[in-house]
Amino acid sequence: MRFKKYLNILVIGFSLIVLSCSGEDGLDGAPGNNGNPGLAGENGAPGAPGKNGADATGFDELTKFGYVVLELEGTRSDGLPFTDTTSFRFTPIDLEVALSSHVEYQDTPDGLLHQFYGVRFLSIPDNSYQNTYFSFNVNMINPGEENVQITSFSYSLTKYAVIGDDNKYFILTQTHNNQGPEIQNLQITDVSFDASDNHLIFSFSYTIVGSANATGLPLLMSGFADVYLLEKI
Repeated sequence: MRFKKYLNILVIGFSLIVLSCSGEDGLDGAPGNNGNPGLAGENGAPGAPGKNGADATGFDELTKFGYVVLELEGTRSDGLPFTDTTSFRFTPIDLEVALSSHVEYQDTPDGLLHQFYGVRFLSIPDNSYQNTYFSFNVNMINPGEENVQITSFSYSLTKYAVIGDDNKYFILTQTHNNQGPEIQNLQITDVSFDASDNHLIFSFSYTIVGSANATGLPLLMSGFADVYLLEKI
């Protein structure tokens, strides 16, 4: 019994000695290397198909009524000669197309007068952002015949930028008719008209005097129209 008591005292004393001899914690060791990446997980199941979008306006719908090719030749206000060619191909697809592409008829003592009016835009028509166009109004008697008579001609060129290779530009916005002095040497040739579908073709050439265009110098305008016109019934 006494021996067991002494043994307990020794164990307690030894424990105190061990506790009193424990030192301070050492510095942290260097981080270990990263482990190898795990295997990629399996792909998830495909999501449900989205809804179909609304059909856009087809390109053919905007160009099916024909086009006007315009060629410009002149001298810029800084004295540099220039040429420029472009095609005006677009029409509206709503009711405005009737206003921008139509033919009307009028009886006159000289015969049936054909009043042709066309507008073609440089790009898809938009009142705010894309409103560059070329328009013509040409009246003829006997179009497509050898005895064709051109009774009047007028045109408008609106917000058209002529951009040179040096990235300098000027804007042409002008409206003139052959009744005034602005148009000189007007020629309307190669006229063809099919009344079955109102298909009109003609070539044109004229000079705009310097005081009536943005260059301040004579401007030669030429080209041809190949258009289909609407007729109200």
